[in-house]
Amino acid sequence: MRNFLFIDFGASRVKAITYDIQEDQFGKTISIESPFLMNVAMAKTKTTTILKELLSLFPQIDAVIPCCILGGGYENDVYYSWKSKKDIFTASCLISELFKGGADYHVHRDHGGTVSTISFLGKLNNVSFYSCLGDTPCVARSIKLDDMTCILNLGTGSQIISKKEIISFIPSGRALNVFKFFFDSVDVDLFDEFSKLTYEDLLHSSLDFNLNIFKEAYEYGENSGSIRNIQEDTFNLRNFICSLFRSYLEQYLKNLHTYNIIYLTGGISRRYPLIQEFFEKYGQKEIILRSTEIEDTFIGMRNRLLKDYGNINNRS
Repeated sequence: MRNFLFIDFGASRVKAITYDIQEDQFGKTISIESPFLMNVAMAKTKTTTILKELLSLFPQIDAVIPCCILGGGYENDVYYSWKSKKDIFTASCLISELFKGGADYHVHRDHGGTVSTISFLGKLNNVSFYSCLGDTPCVARSIKLDDMTCILNLGTGSQIISKKEIISFIPSGRALNVFKFFFDSVDVDLFDEFSKLTYEDLLHSSLDFNLNIFKEAYEYGENSGSIRNIQEDTFNLRNFICSLFRSYLEQYLKNLHTYNIIYLTGGISRRYPLIQEFFEKYGQKEIILRSTEIEDTFIGMRNRLLKDYGNINNRS
């Protein structure tokens, strides 16, 4: 068994890539929009359909190792993501549940289960599936950290990952999307406007945004969702966009001050080179963009597979 398919079922995109373990080489990749981009829940049958469609695009693989978003759970064959209002505390994950009732069903420790190594889970379309990992733990596995380094992972959600802790639910893409949907209604592409900003634009912006606009957010409270320092001559479109992006980045600084080296990961980090410049100049940190081509979750999945490969039961 040498040809694996890694599937990352995320909150905004579902991504897949082939991996040849003998050559230690990534290959064909594909990315599609995730149903969770616009929905908080999904029926088990829909998950199965998406996975089967992905399998049809990769006929030469020997086995699948998936990972998926954390923080959700099943209720009556419907998976509710972390974006929903439901509190579901059972050990469960989006993909493992598809194999429930099978002899090898289990939940990986990433999702609150007891299995810590990659193990056989079951078959879908006669293709072997192994333990479903967690997306954030896979990002953490992508880089070996010491006491002075951390990962800043910027995606739909975001985390600061260090050796001692993971700080989660800092507002990121989910919060920015709220503003994007508003700007879409007035025919302004907010994310495209972000790509035009310069470091000097951020320095000269003056509004302050509190982006903790959902109750699960890291610092949700009395002032959540507020905009401060509005002046009659500064409340304009340009300053609004510049200030929003600066406020988004500034919220991370107070938790980064003890680290000398910051590894930037996640799709938002790759999309906007200004983020690296901001943390280097304004935050006075050494910033390393982990990868511009291979998703950080895939690197972490590769690292975990290499560690567990000798213990994997070769079932096909």
